[in-house]
Amino acid sequence: MSIRTQTLPYMRAWAFCLPTGFTLFAISALLVLIGIAALATALSVVMLPHESQALGLELAVLQGFHPRQTLVPFIVHNRVSFGGLLVVNGLLYWWLTREISRAGRRWSWWALCLSGGAGVSSFFAYYPHGYWDRIHGLGTVVIAAALAIGLFQTWSLTDGPLLRFRPKKVLRQRFPFSRLLLTVWGGGTLLGGLTVLGVGMIPVFVPTDLEFLEATIGEVAAIHEAVLPFVAHDRIGFGGALVASGIAILPIVWFVEDEDRLASLRPLLLVWPVGAVTAIGVHPLVGYNSLPHLLPFLVKDGAFLLALVAYRKGW
Repeated sequence: MSIRTQTLPYMRAWAFCLPTGFTLFAISALLVLIGIAALATALSVVMLPHESQALGLELAVLQGFHPRQTLVPFIVHNRVSFGGLLVVNGLLYWWLTREISRAGRRWSWWALCLSGGAGVSSFFAYYPHGYWDRIHGLGTVVIAAALAIGLFQTWSLTDGPLLRFRPKKVLRQRFPFSRLLLTVWGGGTLLGGLTVLGVGMIPVFVPTDLEFLEATIGEVAAIHEAVLPFVAHDRIGFGGALVASGIAILPIVWFVEDEDRLASLRPLLLVWPVGAVTAIGVHPLVGYNSLPHLLPFLVKDGAFLLALVAYRKGW
């Protein structure tokens, strides 16, 4: 894959020259690696040292604090979903960066800017619960700085007015039904992320969560003083990652030219199973099989599958 190379003045001053787009590609790869690591730690039912210190005990020990033994599986299911979305976002950002570096697409630049900005800013949603993860905070600062540098580096590769978002060519109205279904999928991801983010900031649990836990919010909070902020932290992270995914997906659906439609479907075909398996498939593994809880995800992911059928039919 060819990447345009551009040496910026400040880079010369640092005697440091990298291909333009390298920073954004590095962020994409980093998100995938962090997501895989998050999946591994979640499935191993372990916590990182700084998390154990914040909570005051290990995740496995916490299992004994809850008489119905459902709290730890609930935490694991949150973390698996979050880890999968990090992988999804990393793959989406890789594709958007590729479109910027190879074709200079302004809309890809803005999609990456808005999605990355939403993901980074979701860190501040932890404020109501007072759970400030220092490692998470440091990682957020590093990713935010690298994203800003990468976007600055690649701006010169795009063309058109400053606020141009739509492509210069008028899109031909082909595959309208498949495009509509993909919009339902991407829009559902964005709306679901905003909902989960709001739940994580205020009530933390929805009614189906409490049914699975067979406990009230007060009973969960009484287990340990740090449990509620800890669960909220995971839920807010998942919601922020969902919002970032939706923002990245929708421009791909709307603005890719029809002759490139197959090329745009390839990354979506790659990210969809990762997101579906980690967000939906983890529920049966932990015994959380509430249909009302899973229904929004089943609807949006069902829309994606129907979109593939519609595309094959030329609709």
